[in-house]
Amino acid sequence: MSKWKKYDNLIIENYKHGDKNYYSIAKKILGVDKNTSEVDLLRTYARRLINRKGLADLKNTAKILLFDIETSHIEFKTRVFSIWQQNLNPDHITKDWHILCWSAKWLFEDKIYNASCTPSEIEKGDDKRVTQALWNMLDEADIVIAHNLNRFDRKVAQTRFLKNGIALPSPYQTIDTLLHARKQFKITSNRLDYLGEFLGVGRKLETEKGLWDKVEDGDKEAMERMQKYCDIDCTLLENVYLEMRPYIQPHPNIGLFIESNFDRVCPSCGGTHLTYIGDYATTVNTYDAYRCDDCGSQTRARRANTPAGANQHITSSLPK
Repeated sequence: MSKWKKYDNLIIENYKHGDKNYYSIAKKILGVDKNTSEVDLLRTYARRLINRKGLADLKNTAKILLFDIETSHIEFKTRVFSIWQQNLNPDHITKDWHILCWSAKWLFEDKIYNASCTPSEIEKGDDKRVTQALWNMLDEADIVIAHNLNRFDRKVAQTRFLKNGIALPSPYQTIDTLLHARKQFKITSNRLDYLGEFLGVGRKLETEKGLWDKVEDGDKEAMERMQKYCDIDCTLLENVYLEMRPYIQPHPNIGLFIESNFDRVCPSCGGTHLTYIGDYATTVNTYDAYRCDDCGSQTRARRANTPAGANQHITSSLPK
């Protein structure tokens, strides 16, 4: 959708001056006689742009943290007859893995928070200072986002909390963008770098061969490059998340963190511009369904269309 980029300033100017309807903005820019499909495409682009810039008129008060972790190798001292499918014995570990660095950012904020081990800490395998700093961020978060969060980042963090005698942070809800990419789409690769390229929102920073070895050997400049690599991953993660957000089901309910006078808010972004799109049917009732004009997510009302007891004649299929 890069052909629409030339309208970025016009879209932002219209939005800031009170026109919150993306369809209306698209029609103003392209003209009322423009092809309807073109207006729809620009409307979608405008919504994505406003969300990526963090300009949407949302009531979201949730603290949403995006983060990424880089870890060291596991070092062994052993002899092997082959390099193929080796099942290495834990007794041969000379130095276990630990966190090398991490980066994090709050959704829609520009500042990147990070921490990295010093050469001395790397030599000792001591990541307690860095781990405590990560704990401070997670403890403040209501919702945490990472790519492969469930199988890697969260487990890595909790393993080092355990090792360093640090208690669990306050409870938070999670969004694993890798999990939802696999669940909702059939994209050729679900790696973060490929998703960024596929969606046209950025790429990971290229790193030279042997960067991790240089970092673990105490090279300060190599650590600076690794930290920058990790920082860029956070920004890329944010961009990928915002593109995927309408498809993340279920999404943690942002409405829980909002005090609002509006009748209803979007559970995915907290937006208040919802358009009725028909009925959502369960096995026993129907509910009003809506599309959020701010982020594109779909939602339904909590109150059923048929009052309790009025549809007792409706039966349900047996569960498996």
